[in-house]
Amino acid sequence: MFNIGSFIKTKRMERRISQEELCYGICSVSTLSRIELGKQNPSTFVLESLILRLGLNEEKWGFFSTQDKIKSYNLRYDISLLLEKNEFGKAEEYLKEFKKIKNLENPCYTFIKFVELVLMSEKGLKVDEVITEMLEIVNCFIKNYSPKKIYTYFLSKDEINILNFLAIYYGKNKQKEKALEIYYGLKEGIERNFFDKSSISSLYTTILYNLSKELLQVENFYECIEIAEIGINNFKKYHFGFRLPGLLFNKACALIELNKLKEGTELLIDTYHLLKVYDLDSTLKKIEDYCKNKNLKIRLNSHRIVI
Repeated sequence: MFNIGSFIKTKRMERRISQEELCYGICSVSTLSRIELGKQNPSTFVLESLILRLGLNEEKWGFFSTQDKIKSYNLRYDISLLLEKNEFGKAEEYLKEFKKIKNLENPCYTFIKFVELVLMSEKGLKVDEVITEMLEIVNCFIKNYSPKKIYTYFLSKDEINILNFLAIYYGKNKQKEKALEIYYGLKEGIERNFFDKSSISSLYTTILYNLSKELLQVENFYECIEIAEIGINNFKKYHFGFRLPGLLFNKACALIELNKLKEGTELLIDTYHLLKVYDLDSTLKKIEDYCKNKNLKIRLNSHRIVI
């Protein structure tokens, strides 16, 4: 008979992760020990969090036995996506629904605190304060956090997204080196620690988009192009996420800055058409403004999509 506790122990030992590393911020070491010995059944959220930290795809394990558990999972997914898309009003509405679910566990409260902090930042909380509080949240799931060691941590998608937002706020605070350090750490960590890349594909693409954007801003154009291409290829492989236009735009801008005008402007035009398909008017305006500021004499409506 299949034993989930034995499976977790086997995968943990294959990855050479200690019990404390795997369960920190999720459950106690003694609880994990009982789960691995088959003496205790893990709750849905604990099981999901442990599976994710092991770099596996939680959707393949059939965690959801009640309507509340299905609702909890779907709401967390939707809230995270809304935050990525900067749809903060809807995210706040969904968070209210999420908080009504009974018997939430520790990782859920960490997630709630994170979302509330992001919403507070959009309502005017100073970036310095956001960073300080975000670091407190990080310390809830990483013992002795160090940005230099991010790639060594075994993290769930929610935890990766929290660090992604921490990097975003460092960028907003003009602490570019700290932002880049986190993005590179997350990139390497995902590439090293996730067996099933499809389960993390959308968030991975978002991190590559954010990283290429920061590299563009610090004028590291060659590296920006390289990172954007990794993101573009990841999207083509898995077809998850919505960052393809942004990655193409970052690459196009870097090419233009390197005076590769023909390649850059052609990619910019193709990106413009793709954005029309995505119906992202605000980003269309961003491209139009970029062309105007750079005095690029191109007709954005002149090409079909050839990506």
